[in-house]
Amino acid sequence: MSDIVFYASPRAGLRALLPRLLDACLERGWRALVQTASPEESAQWDEWLWTYAPNSFLPHGLADAPHADEQPVCISHQAARPPNKAEVVFLLEGAHRTDGDKFRRQVYVWEDAGAPEPRAAMEAAWRAHQAAGASCIWWERVSGKWQQRPPSADSTPPASAPAEDKMPSEDKMKEAE
Repeated sequence: MSDIVFYASPRAGLRALLPRLLDACLERGWRALVQTASPEESAQWDEWLWTYAPNSFLPHGLADAPHADEQPVCISHQAARPPNKAEVVFLLEGAHRTDGDKFRRQVYVWEDAGAPEPRAAMEAAWRAHQAAGASCIWWERVSGKWQQRPPSADSTPPASAPAEDKMPSEDKMKEAE
C-alpha cells in the first residue's frame, strides 16, 4: 500500500508548492505524474513548470507527447498508467485515480481558499484511505507555518509539528527512502 500525503495549500500557493514538491521527488530519483482534471489544466501546468522561476529547470512533459517515457515528470488528465513509470502521483484538485495503490506515494494537493467543497472532498478521501488502513499524513499551512495535523479544522496540531517554516516534503520523503 502506498503512502498518502495531503497538502492544503494556502490561497494562490499551489503554483509555488507543486514545483517544490516535484523537485524534492526528483532529488530522490523518483519519477512523478501530475494528475490534472482536464486537458486545459494539463496544458496550463506544462506551461507553468517551464516558466515558474527564471533560473530553474524542472524537466517534464505531457504524458501524450513524444518521448514521454523519458520524462522524469509527466502531466496528464487521463487515467492511463503514465508512460514514465512514475512512482509518485500528484493528484491536483478534481483529479482522481483508481489505481493509486500502484504508486509508492499518492500526494493530494489543492488550494484551500476557504471554499467548503474542495476541502470536503479531500477530507472524504482522507477518511476513505484511513478506513482502508492506509498511512495518511495531512499537512496544512497554519499562521504561515506548515503543520502536520488531522484534517479537521477543530483539531490541534500534534506536538511533533514542525516549529520552523520548512517544506514538510523534504523530511518526509527522506524518511521514506
